[in-house]
Amino acid sequence: MRGHITQRRPGVWRIVVSDGFDDAGKRRQVTRTVTGSKRDAQRELTRLLRERDEGKLADGRQPLERYLIDEWLPGVAALSKRGRPLAPTTRQRYRDAVGHVSRVIGRVRLMDLRTSHVEKLRDRLLAEGKLAPQSVADVLRVLSQALSRAEAKGYVGKNVASARLVDRPVGEEPAFEVIDAATATRILDVVRGEDPWDVAVHLALGLGLRREEVLALRWEDVDDQVHVRRTLTYAEGALHFGPTKSSAGKRDLPLPDFVTKALRRHRAVQAERLLSIGLQPDLI
Repeated sequence: MRGHITQRRPGVWRIVVSDGFDDAGKRRQVTRTVTGSKRDAQRELTRLLRERDEGKLADGRQPLERYLIDEWLPGVAALSKRGRPLAPTTRQRYRDAVGHVSRVIGRVRLMDLRTSHVEKLRDRLLAEGKLAPQSVADVLRVLSQALSRAEAKGYVGKNVASARLVDRPVGEEPAFEVIDAATATRILDVVRGEDPWDVAVHLALGLGLRREEVLALRWEDVDDQVHVRRTLTYAEGALHFGPTKSSAGKRDLPLPDFVTKALRRHRAVQAERLLSIGLQPDLI
């Protein structure tokens, strides 16, 4: 048997393609569901048979966990949509999401996945209370991204984690408090002389730097300006230097006098500590 088409209901067709035998002598079959006309189903059958004959027939029988860990995660971690490797923090976020998915519905075969499985994942994570609703929504987005790739490869008929099919949980918007000048002055007064908080807070408040930008600054980046060129993050159990969040993140900022004074205080303390043990200061 090479393959056949069965109409499941008007406009929905089931395709079955024979793909030899497994190690136990049991016939292997790959199934697909096609929505459209019978001609659409026939075209899909022809494509599957061609892939089968070329040894490229995609198989959706593998468990979701194995697909995510063995195939999707290594592929997406190596190269992002922007054509460069993913940032370590993004790789860690993807791994965490894959861990949650694998724990709850990882044993379900790709070809058997339904929206009900994704809803089960969402509801379980919310009920456990360990993740905020926004974090649960992020897990679903990662799963949807992985299943979009599986759909493109022919492993599944459709992406059952799509936001069109599964509602995303919505939590309360985080409340941000804007610091006025008086509050900023009080904060700077409190940390003044408390190394290294003194210089870190002055750089953050005085120049509007993000935490990762403050941590990545080197003394060579400072003259009459601060030249922001990189970030320093912690992910996957290690520290990672990387590019700024966007090209606009690379910028040259004038140094206010009060930030310059904080840098001088910090450099004196740092030099005394590091030079006493034979180290030359590099990072601020």
